[in-house]
Amino acid sequence: MFKQFMLLILVLAVGSRADDGLKVADLNSVKFDEKALKQLVVKLKGGEFGKVCSLLIAKGDILLLEEYFGSANIDKLHPTRSHTKSMTSFVVGKAIELGKIKSVNDPILKYLPEVDTSKVLPAVEKITIKDCLSMSAGLRGNKKNKQPKGLKKDEIIPWILEDWTEKLVTGERRFSYSYSDPIIISHVLFNATGKTIEEMAVEHFFQPMGIKKHKFRTFGNGLTNPIDNMELRSRDILKLGLLTLNGGVWNGKQLLNKAYIDEATTAHATVNKMESYGYFWWVNQITVKGKSYEVKTAFGAGGQMIYVVPEFDMVVVFTAEKAYKRKLLALLQNSIVPAFLTKKL
Repeated sequence: MFKQFMLLILVLAVGSRADDGLKVADLNSVKFDEKALKQLVVKLKGGEFGKVCSLLIAKGDILLLEEYFGSANIDKLHPTRSHTKSMTSFVVGKAIELGKIKSVNDPILKYLPEVDTSKVLPAVEKITIKDCLSMSAGLRGNKKNKQPKGLKKDEIIPWILEDWTEKLVTGERRFSYSYSDPIIISHVLFNATGKTIEEMAVEHFFQPMGIKKHKFRTFGNGLTNPIDNMELRSRDILKLGLLTLNGGVWNGKQLLNKAYIDEATTAHATVNKMESYGYFWWVNQITVKGKSYEVKTAFGAGGQMIYVVPEFDMVVVFTAEKAYKRKLLALLQNSIVPAFLTKKL
């Protein structure tokens, strides 16, 4: 086998730790398109698709390919950017499962007693948790109206809903990839559970999944930033994809209700002809051998990608300093999925 894949196999063998929780098989044990993967790795290393830091590919629950570029390595934390939102979505699902939140169809104001309802636009009372999770609350404000510094925890949402919001957009144009929707969700979660997103994520997901190394950003008010800046190792990013692929099951234990994962990774808002949006998850389409397949995607700016492709029982992770999501999706469609179509463990 050529040198590059000998290196990949070596990385897999060295990285298979007793406390890691990932199942690993070296590439000698599977069937794959050796030429296609060799060309892919060479192109990634050469920077053809941007400055990619890592590529991990799993099928079923088994890690098959793991490659790091530049200064990245198996133990290095990487900023996941908006994967933080995708993790927040799962925390909402857990809060519902625990009975802390009744339903995504609940109005947000049910969990925001700090808001003076006499000071908000009438339609705000109809905004649901689902609306915010799908970036479809429809809130629009003046971009020049910046959030005042030093707001306390219970002053932020009143400022957003009472002061910043100037109008509500309804209908098909409600979707807006916004700052306000995830912030509202973070306060709903804290008021409902008494815990931050980080505390919920660690207790209900990271600890049972063996994710020991991580970082979150905390705002000055003490709440977790729900928008970006969660940092994880590439292998632990892969675990979130595998949890999604396997319907909330990790090592035989149901960490999150499958029905919620299915709902969260289903399209609820149309973004454009190529993309839809779920609950802080994106939904893409790829075409392989003339047939279209759905891809459940956690996307972080700069090329942080978790691709979950249920029809092929596959999870692919990219981390990057700077890479373009459309090019990475094209790689998934044209190189990665076809290379493993005939592979059987």
